[in-house]
Amino acid sequence: MILEKFINSKQPMPLLDNVKVRHTNKEPPNVRLEFALDTPKGDKITVFGLRFHVLNKGILSEQGIHTLESLLVGLMRNYIDNSNIKIITLSQMGNRIGFFLNVIGSPSIKHVANAWLAALKDIINLPKEADIPTLDEHQGEPKELHSLPEAQEIAYQIIKAGINIKK
Repeated sequence: MILEKFINSKQPMPLLDNVKVRHTNKEPPNVRLEFALDTPKGDKITVFGLRFHVLNKGILSEQGIHTLESLLVGLMRNYIDNSNIKIITLSQMGNRIGFFLNVIGSPSIKHVANAWLAALKDIINLPKEADIPTLDEHQGEPKELHSLPEAQEIAYQIIKAGINIKK
């Protein structure tokens, strides 16, 4: 319905703030505050971009990104969540250069960068693919969607490069 409105009116579709970001002038790996908003009930929602690559100069492998997504959200909760801050979700960027981390509360960018780094170290130390939580029979994800070795190699490369903080 909304899309029809713009198609029929020949007006350009409004872009979300994160689509307007100039991805090419970022030095990945980096963390960037994408935006923050207050809900009608006064809760703060903060979205961070975790970029692994420069747009069109690198891409996360399909199995590697899927495994990272499954692992990072839970592991990062160990380092971010407290009584005032809770991770809602981690979602892949459509261009496969990173993730959006959605949080209730307002952690600092440095706190997010440190949590990302700590979670990547945890991923490197996972001994077997059976440790990927979404591979159990209740989650129902096929093993073919995942690669722990690819996720570990990506994690290693990010740790080696270091994580920049972008404002």
